[in-house]
Amino acid sequence: MFQAQRLRYEPKTLVDHVSPEGPRVSGLRAMLLQGRFKHLREAGLYEDYMARMPAPHAEAVTQTLASSWIPVDSAVAHYMALDSMQLSDAQLARMAEPLGASLFETLFATLLRAARKSGAEFGIWTGLSQADRVWNRMYNGGGCKITQVGPKDGLFEINGVPFATSRSYRLSHCGFLRGVIAMTARVCVVKPIPRESRSDRYTVALSWV
Repeated sequence: MFQAQRLRYEPKTLVDHVSPEGPRVSGLRAMLLQGRFKHLREAGLYEDYMARMPAPHAEAVTQTLASSWIPVDSAVAHYMALDSMQLSDAQLARMAEPLGASLFETLFATLLRAARKSGAEFGIWTGLSQADRVWNRMYNGGGCKITQVGPKDGLFEINGVPFATSRSYRLSHCGFLRGVIAMTARVCVVKPIPRESRSDRYTVALSWV
């Protein structure tokens, strides 16, 4: 019995994905950045943000369609601007959580319905197993890895992201994932794992009930 239970919790790699565009991110969808603007405006912080963005990058980020690709240099400038504003953890989470939920529901409505029908334990794994599809829709280049380490516990690793050391990106990434998982689970915890040996890698631990 003990042996069978032990085997059940052996780490299992669900996704180990490298983009066909290459191992390093060269661009990302504008919607990932523009989704924050509503909250910056509501908080009266949008003008401060724009003042911190170099003009060419500000135009690339704000004056393109949400479905367009933003060059990685402009994404780096975006996260540097947010970092310099010293926003609170709660502010950054509030920007990202609704974005994660709305994007996932828009892009993967059928998958979301199946996940909800399956329940938290199996449904979320159904969604996470499609991380490569989500990644390719949102990032041009780079990769991600999903490892199951328990029935409701996992590790989500991103690779090849030049702005992975950005505080605002890391907290936003956690908030984005919470927004997605909370669509199926009652409670979700997402926390960083400080074990990266590369500046373009970031890993978070996921748990839910």
